[in-house]
Amino acid sequence: MAKRTTEGRSDTTFPINGVLAAIVLGLLAIATALTLKPFSAAILWAIVLAVYILTQRLHDSPWGRTLRAIRDNEDSARAAGKDVDFFRLQTFIIGAAIMGVAGGLSAHYFKFLSPSATEPLLVTFLVWVMLMAGGSGNNRGAILGAVTIWFIWSATEIFSNRLPPDWITRSSY
Repeated sequence: MAKRTTEGRSDTTFPINGVLAAIVLGLLAIATALTLKPFSAAILWAIVLAVYILTQRLHDSPWGRTLRAIRDNEDSARAAGKDVDFFRLQTFIIGAAIMGVAGGLSAHYFKFLSPSATEPLLVTFLVWVMLMAGGSGNNRGAILGAVTIWFIWSATEIFSNRLPPDWITRSSY
């Protein structure tokens, strides 16, 4: 069995997993809202399932194997005749398309979209934590990490609202 090294490793498959976690974050934020109807939640989770199936099929395809080869050893992939830059571009395009779906769902929920409508902590740091908790390069892990971290985030928010008023301002991020 070949030894895997991490020197010079660039995780090419990350953008797809990152946007999967971002979509789950957006969907969990929407699902926790009190105004969400069960039918809307079912549609949103159906979208998560569709994106999961799509990314899993991409992962298991020859295209996904090529991406993993690029991730593991870029020079070997180039020597095997793979156009590394083109595959990387394809990955980012697919990731951007999936992120566009997440942005559309968020805009639908908030009924307003602007750069100031989101907090940087929620759209960057929390998504990274979700992905790292679930494991980068693992689609099921991305979903599990998103659900787990969102549950912890929501639970601490519920408990922090029970604190005395002067402590609440200190407990927020």
